[in-house]
Amino acid sequence: MSCFSLRGSLLIGLFVTAASVRLLGQAASAPFSSFGLGDYVGPFLIHNQGTAGAGVANPQSWYLNNINPSMLVYNRLTTFHAGIIGERRTIQTDDQSEKASGGNVAYMAMGFPMLWNKEKTSVRWSSAFGLMPYSSVNYRIEKQGVIPGSDNTGFYAEEKASGGFNQLYWSHGVRIAKPLSVGIKGSYMFSSVIADYSNLLNQANQLFKYQIQLNEIVTVSGWQFSPSFHYRIDSIGKKFFFNAGGTFDLGRDLRSQFIQKIERKNSQGVVLQSDSLQSKSGTLYIPNMFTMGIAFGNMEKWTIAADYAITRFAGSTTRIGADSYPVIQGTRLSVGAEITPDSRSLTSLLKRMTYRTGVSVEKSPYLIEGTELRDFGINFGLSLPVNRISTLDLALRLGKRGDKNVNGLIENYFKIYFGITFNDQWFIKSRYD
Repeated sequence: MSCFSLRGSLLIGLFVTAASVRLLGQAASAPFSSFGLGDYVGPFLIHNQGTAGAGVANPQSWYLNNINPSMLVYNRLTTFHAGIIGERRTIQTDDQSEKASGGNVAYMAMGFPMLWNKEKTSVRWSSAFGLMPYSSVNYRIEKQGVIPGSDNTGFYAEEKASGGFNQLYWSHGVRIAKPLSVGIKGSYMFSSVIADYSNLLNQANQLFKYQIQLNEIVTVSGWQFSPSFHYRIDSIGKKFFFNAGGTFDLGRDLRSQFIQKIERKNSQGVVLQSDSLQSKSGTLYIPNMFTMGIAFGNMEKWTIAADYAITRFAGSTTRIGADSYPVIQGTRLSVGAEITPDSRSLTSLLKRMTYRTGVSVEKSPYLIEGTELRDFGINFGLSLPVNRISTLDLALRLGKRGDKNVNGLIENYFKIYFGITFNDQWFIKSRYD
């Protein structure tokens, strides 16, 4: 008779409940997210965040490799991940400084073996599915002053947007030979970006004040596919290993819908008049991204990994209704390491913990006023075992993006990730003496 463990049933309930949460609702305000598709989030789970995103060639037994699905064959148990993120940003120009903070659900993912080899010593086919953001948009820009040439008529203008694009994905990894595996991930992209543009005039003899607001909603839907591979070389005695891996996110046009309307409000914010301006269909291009990486180490104790990613658009990019931005080839270099002093220690929790660190340097594919936008960050992380095969996971990232002399502003940020990893053996037959 097949049965689920109690823990497994609770995890399914948690996953279904959490899946109804809007993933991108509370991200901290980030002015650079106004460009293109917004801030790219990446497929990184918390253990990858600890190594600054390095992991496309790093197989792990207790954690899903969400970057490279071909390495799911190393997961022998059913694995569940869930994570949240909190962030704080400080945005500075030459004469102003502003702080913003926020938090949101980072991801939910679950993987399980589908097919074993005849001896049941290794997995031949494994699968995983999950829900996480693809990109995030959240910014607010305001300006006020006096209209030049007017009789001291003041104005207040505001532009703000929120939302982003989510992905619900299903991944598969298949072992072709002992050292070689391949994978594929299918991601269904969906969700929307909501933008509001408003202005208010303020005259000395004005009896009634009205605010004019332009509302725009862009929704997307469609599929993206990502093939991948992994190759592993074990040293003599199988003490050390060398891995190489790569993924290719295929660029494509997604279906997009653009809705625009205009509203007139009074000083209390009550809508007095609302008119639809346009509603049209179009496409939104998701770019090609190729990631390659290597990893070396002792799987039970330490690993050093490096990834290099290239993002390439077909041409200038835009959301329907937004400005078209010139693009270049975006790049990201991540180097990270992790160490577990003694995973089998019975006396020391500190020795059983896994410690991680890494650095990354990134060049955005979007040009900001004709100049490049760069991002540098340093990461730290750890996993705390709560039983033999499950952990509490933590990662921190300190970074800066932009340059006041080049891009007009600089963004210093701090991000903290917290999550859980459950491993369990499901679909087993109950036995009684």
